[in-house]
Amino acid sequence: MATFSHLAPVPLTPQDLTFTVPDQVSFPTVSGSSSPTQDYLDIFHIVFKQDLPSFNVIPTEFRRSPADVRAEFPNLFALDESAVLDLHEIRDDPAIKPIMMTSAANFYDCLRDLIVEYVDDSSDSQDRDKDERETVQDKDKHERDTEAALVSLDNELRRADDCLDLLVSLLTKLNMPNHQGQEYFLVWRKWKRRYNLRIHKHLIKVFNGGYLLVEQRRTDRSKKAKVRDMACMFITAKRYAHWKTVEGWKVQLGSEFLAIAQENHKRGAGDQEVFALDIEHRKARIMHALIPEAYLRELEVGIPNGHIVIKKTKEFDIADPQERLEFATEYDAVLRYLKSGESGVGQLKGWGR
Repeated sequence: MATFSHLAPVPLTPQDLTFTVPDQVSFPTVSGSSSPTQDYLDIFHIVFKQDLPSFNVIPTEFRRSPADVRAEFPNLFALDESAVLDLHEIRDDPAIKPIMMTSAANFYDCLRDLIVEYVDDSSDSQDRDKDERETVQDKDKHERDTEAALVSLDNELRRADDCLDLLVSLLTKLNMPNHQGQEYFLVWRKWKRRYNLRIHKHLIKVFNGGYLLVEQRRTDRSKKAKVRDMACMFITAKRYAHWKTVEGWKVQLGSEFLAIAQENHKRGAGDQEVFALDIEHRKARIMHALIPEAYLRELEVGIPNGHIVIKKTKEFDIADPQERLEFATEYDAVLRYLKSGESGVGQLKGWGR
């Protein structure tokens, strides 16, 4: 694997590498289905680093200029937040109507719903903060309100996932190089997909919220394409149980990274790269991890000697057209890296050569 900017190690502190491995851990059958604790993260030996510079997460050597990305997808960056909020009123405006007659229309409709829901949720959050200062007698009411708020949050997270899925689907237009005489292309699938994560002699079911798949274009031009069972990237799962605690979210995220790395390792030996997308409310991130082959082998039978680092970019507000363009530019660089055959993602190593 060639050396690129995002593969360089990031600085870690002694605290990052302090893992207290418990004598016994009760593993769930589904990741995030119980009450996860720090024990899981210590078993995984996972370090999380966020708000990193792009070059720590993105193969910037494959980055195009924002102007080039904008020129290829002009409609995706045409409307700002105020215009999106007023879509129902301005939809037939001569300047807006041509945009809403393109494939970008569904994205803007979904984004509008997300922005409105985000504003409502922010108001609810202020009310919840106030409730926390109430007397002990109101504790039961506060707990019921919190449960209802979490269910509402779950619905909002799903809507955010839909919005992100629409955006990246529109941005994914690259065909893969021909490989072994066959033609392939990249496509996002928002199917519920289960992986089996083998960790410490246990088998855990892991689900994600969508994935970027390599599909084979049939020579007979049949509408039904043959699917290659390999995820190049995924959208993190969002479910009510995972978001109760920070640890719960980290365990779910770590499980998804490891499960896809294990699956891809079956089809492409060596260290495994995994890319992922995450969105909270209207703020999206790109994530990356390089998982050593030795770590994957040790994980299946016991506690790994090494560790992995899940790295995250800063947040990009997809409701802001400039930050939406920044996100699209970074995402586009990852796609071009996957296409190049230089990545360490499963079967894509040396693709097209």
